Amino acid sequence: MKLLCLFLSALVASIPAGVGPPVSTPIEPAASSAEAPGSVRQQAVAGGARAGKAFTKKQKQVTKEKNAQKNDGTTRCENCDTETVPGKIKVVVKLEKDEDDYPPANYEGLWARPLGEGLFQVDNIPFFAKGIAYGDIVSAVTELQELRFREVVRPSGHGTLRLIIYDQKEVSTVSALLEKMGCAVERSHIPGLISVDVPPAVSLAVLKPILDEGETQERWGYEEACLPST
Repeated sequence: MKLLCLFLSALVASIPAGVGPPVSTPIEPAASSAEAPGSVRQQAVAGGARAGKAFTKKQKQVTKEKNAQKNDGTTRCENCDTETVPGKIKVVVKLEKDEDDYPPANYEGLWARPLGEGLFQVDNIPFFAKGIAYGDIVSAVTELQELRFREVVRPSGHGTLRLIIYDQKEVSTVSALLEKMGCAVERSHIPGLISVDVPPAVSLAVLKPILDEGETQERWGYEEACLPST
C-alpha cells in the first residue's frame, strides 16, 4: 500500500484530456487570514458520510507521481483554456489532505450552473473532492472574489468513482466499458486518472465486481468518492 502512495507522489512531481461535461480544475486560490476553529470555511470541506472506499496508499502515490510528471510538479488542468463557460461558473471546494498528503491539490474548482439564492448545480465529475457528485445542488458563498463551496443541499442520487489506471493504453478501453454500463467518464490532466459518474439507474453493486477484479489484477486502483444517495 505504501508503495502505491509513493508511486503517486513521484508521478505528481514528474509528468511534462475527456468525455462528458467540462472537467473540474485543481486550483490554488489566494491565501486568506487564519481561520478560527468552527468557522464556515473549516466546516465546508467535502467528504464525510457520502464517501466510501478510498484509494490505497500505493494508488494515491501513483496519481501524485503522474500529476507531477505531467506538470513539472504543479497541479493544473490542460483541458480548460479558459475559466469561463457560458451559463456556468466555478465553485471552489477546499480539499482535505490525508496522512499521505493526498490529494495533490488544496482546492478544486467544479463547474456548476447558477440556480439563484446562493445555490448551484454541479455540472462535472469531481477528480479530488469527496462527498460531491454530478448534479448535486450545493450552496456557495463569495469569499476572496471566488465562490467557495459550503455544503451539499440536495444530493442528485448520482455517485462518484475514481480510477487510477496504471497502463495508459487501457484508459480508452476501461472508459468505454464503464460508459457501456451506463456511466459517464471524464479524463483528468493526470495520465490514467479518470472520474466516473454513476447515475441512479446504474447499480454500484453491479460495478463493484468488475472494479474489484481489475484492482486485484493490478490493472487499476479505485475509490468511492461519493456513494450514490438513496
